[in-house]
Amino acid sequence: MRPIRLLLAGVMAGAFASVLAAGALPVAAGTNVDLAEIRVDEALMPGEVYQLPTVGVLNTGDRAGSYMAMIARASDEAEPVPYADWFQFEPQSFDLEPGASARVAVSLRLPADARAGDYSVLIAVHPVTGGRGATAGEDAAATRLHFSVKAMDGGFFQRTALHVYVALGLAAIVVLTWLSRRFFPFRLRLERR
Repeated sequence: MRPIRLLLAGVMAGAFASVLAAGALPVAAGTNVDLAEIRVDEALMPGEVYQLPTVGVLNTGDRAGSYMAMIARASDEAEPVPYADWFQFEPQSFDLEPGASARVAVSLRLPADARAGDYSVLIAVHPVTGGRGATAGEDAAATRLHFSVKAMDGGFFQRTALHVYVALGLAAIVVLTWLSRRFFPFRLRLERR
C-alpha cells in the first residue's frame, strides 16, 4: 500500500511540474526596488509631515502584474515599528508590464503624540494575486526605513496641563478685582429725575 502512495505522489508532482513548465499556470510577477535602505539622519518632529525619497519598483518577471505598496515589520527588528497609518503612498497600487518600472512617492505624517525614539520599518511592494489582496511571498521586495522622533520639549507652556492655566487665570481675576476695589474705589448712585 505504501509504494502505491509514493508512486501516486510522484506522478502528481511530475504532472504539476510539467504543467508549470509549459506555462499553463500563471507565474507571479517578480519585484525589485531601487533602494535597499532609507536612513533619515535628523530627528523628526511630532505633528509634522515629511516627504521621504521616492522608491522605484521594477517588474522583473515575464508577465504583467499588479502591485501594492505597504508597511511591513521585519522579523529581526528590535526597534519600535511605526503605525501603518503614518504613511501614505502615491500610488499605493499600480500595474506594471514585464520590465517596466514605476516610482512610488512616500510621505510620513507623524501624529502630535508620536513617542520619541528610534523606529524601523520595511516599505514593501508586493505583487497582488487574484484580487484577494497582497501576498507576502518571496516575490515581494522592500526598502528598510530608519528614522528617529524627537522628544517634544516646548518649554513650560507645552508641558503644563490645562487645569493649571485655568487656576492661574482665576487667581489673576481675584487679585485684579481686589486691587481695583482697594485702590480705585467707586460707587454707583442712582438718581431720580
